[in-house]
Amino acid sequence: MEDEGWLGTQNADLIRAALFLIRTRTAETYIQKVKAHSGIRGNEEADTMAKEGLEKEIDTSVMIVIPPNWDYSGARLQSLTFNQMYRWISHLNQEGKDTAAQMIVPDILSEIYDQTGIPYTEQVLWASIRTPPIRREVQDFLWQAIHGRTVCGAFFSKWGEEWIDRQYCECGNLESLQHILTGCEDRPWVEEIWNASIGLINQARCMKGSTLSPPTYNQILAVGLLNTANKPATRLSKIIISETAYLIWKLRNAWVIRKETMSSERAIGALKETILKRAKVDLDSTRLPENRLDRKKRESKGLVTATWEVLLGNGSSSRSLRWTPSDHG
Repeated sequence: MEDEGWLGTQNADLIRAALFLIRTRTAETYIQKVKAHSGIRGNEEADTMAKEGLEKEIDTSVMIVIPPNWDYSGARLQSLTFNQMYRWISHLNQEGKDTAAQMIVPDILSEIYDQTGIPYTEQVLWASIRTPPIRREVQDFLWQAIHGRTVCGAFFSKWGEEWIDRQYCECGNLESLQHILTGCEDRPWVEEIWNASIGLINQARCMKGSTLSPPTYNQILAVGLLNTANKPATRLSKIIISETAYLIWKLRNAWVIRKETMSSERAIGALKETILKRAKVDLDSTRLPENRLDRKKRESKGLVTATWEVLLGNGSSSRSLRWTPSDHG
């Protein structure tokens, strides 16, 4: 256990303290293993004392502090197998995880569980934002969002006093990505763009009789977990929600950083352009030879086509997007 760095050892702190006491004794110490629950007096008394101890509060006055020169940490490389090395690397990566992600991820999973009843794990959440149909640039944006690394709000406090004012939205509130994507009443174009994007999704889902509402912040970050029986509608929903969130972020940057004028009309126009461009790339991919596609990221041509057939077909939704079917034969 000690050579392996105590990784995965239960009550490691108690065992390490016991080893310290044994090593610092001047007399020899003999340890003999005995069979448990077999009527051996000392063993039975130890069990009784252990159970009594569980009922008591921790007495910090008798806690054993191991001096640094006796506190051996880490693992001996000579003693580790490849499997143990992998476990250690995973353990260290887990310890080094961003504090922001440690706070945000449980909140996301809790909200999704309340809505779906499905206990998604953290690993599933991370995998969901790294897989199609969410495109790579948007994947990176979602990853930064969950890790709290988008440049807005309190992020500017690290840059010095001259950047203090940049922490705040024009509405006076401390800016955050959540505020940008869902919370600022002084940016009516944000609400308009969400209404338009959700309207597109509802048009595609109308045959099933189900409708969506604008997503919450946690639903945006967990868009990869979205799942319904209608696979094309699910795929379209993931695309539109993720693209809309990323578009709002880019439009906010254009407004705040480059001081560009923003309006609901311009925002809706940008949304239409974004979705049409995404659809074109999607449909063009179905024409590529099989050997030009990454097998891990390959999606069924039928699924890709079905994703867009309602919005870009001959229905009213195609006119709302000003799509020209002839562009794709």
